[in-house]
Amino acid sequence: MTHGICRRLGVTRLWALGITGKGILVGIVGTGIDLSHPDLEGKVVASKDFSGHGISDDIGHDTAVAGVIASKGAKNWRLRGIAYDAQLVIVKVTQHDGSVEEDVLIDALEWLASQGVQVINFSITSDCVTDGRDPVSREVNYLVQKRGIGVVCAAGNYGPVHYSIGSPGAAEEAITVGCVNNQDVLRLASSRGPTLDGRVKPDCVAPGERILCARARNTTTCDIHSDLYGFFDLTSFATPHVTGIWVQLKQAFAGATPRQIKESIRGSCDPAYMPIVSRITSLPTGFFYRLQATLKRFFSRKKFDEKHSIGHGRVNAYRAYLKLKELMNVGKT
Repeated sequence: MTHGICRRLGVTRLWALGITGKGILVGIVGTGIDLSHPDLEGKVVASKDFSGHGISDDIGHDTAVAGVIASKGAKNWRLRGIAYDAQLVIVKVTQHDGSVEEDVLIDALEWLASQGVQVINFSITSDCVTDGRDPVSREVNYLVQKRGIGVVCAAGNYGPVHYSIGSPGAAEEAITVGCVNNQDVLRLASSRGPTLDGRVKPDCVAPGERILCARARNTTTCDIHSDLYGFFDLTSFATPHVTGIWVQLKQAFAGATPRQIKESIRGSCDPAYMPIVSRITSLPTGFFYRLQATLKRFFSRKKFDEKHSIGHGRVNAYRAYLKLKELMNVGKT
C-alpha cells in the first residue's frame, strides 16, 4: 500500500506518534495467504484451513488484504501496511471459485474469536441482499456485542443500484466500507444502501482503486506490477484500510470498545463525492439481485440521500484518533 495513501488518510501522523499496530491481533477470513511473501513473513501467528485445500492463497485476494493491513514493507518501506507492526491470524474458507457456505463462515469466525483476535477483516460478501438478520450477520453482531471484537466488512461490488448491501455488510454492528477512487469519488460498482430494513449502509468509504499491495505467488487476479506486487480494486481492498485504522485506534486506546471505535471512525470522516453518472444510475431501478430487493426498489418512492451510498464519508485516521481521545476522556469524566 503506497505511502501516499497513508499520508492522505492521516495514517502517517499516527505513525509519527508511534502508533503502528503493535500488540494488536488481527483476524482475516477469506482466501488464505501466501506465507512466503517477504512482506508477510513472520506476521502470521496462527492459521486454519476450513476449505479443505490448504492455507495457501490460490486466488490472491487475502494476501493483498493482509498486505494493506500489516505489510512489513520488506522490499520497499513505502509499501508498508497501515498497522505494519500488527500480527495476523488467518482462516481460509473459500473454494477455488471463491464460494463459501454460511456454516463454514460462522465456524471460522468462532475459531478466530477463540484465538484472541481484537478485530476481524471480512472482505468477502454475498450478493444476497439482506436486512441484517441472516446467520452470518447475526454472528458478526454477536462477536461485537458479546465478545468485544471489532468486525470490518466490505459493502460489496453490486452497485450502482440501491438496496445492494449483502451479508455480512448489513450487520448493524459491523463497520461496512464502500469504495472511492483516488479523488474520493465513489466507484460505480460500490454497493449502496439502505439495507432491506431501511438502515444507512455503508458506514464509510475508503480508497479502493489501483491499490498497490502484496501479490500471492502465481496468482493473476490483479493487474500485475511485479513478482511480488499487483494493483487491486473495489471494496475488498477498501475494507482493510479501515481495519488498519481500527488497529491503530485500538493500540492508542486499549480500553476502547468496538462501538466507541466505530463512532470515532464514523464521526471523523472527510467528504466523499458522488459523480453525476452515479446519481443517475443509483435510482431504484436496474439489475434485480433478489426478489425482495426488487420489490423494494420498484415500490420505493423515497429519494435516497448520499449517506446511503457513501456513509459518513472517507475515513481519516488522525481525526478518528482525536475523536476517540475525546470520547475516552468524556468517559473518564
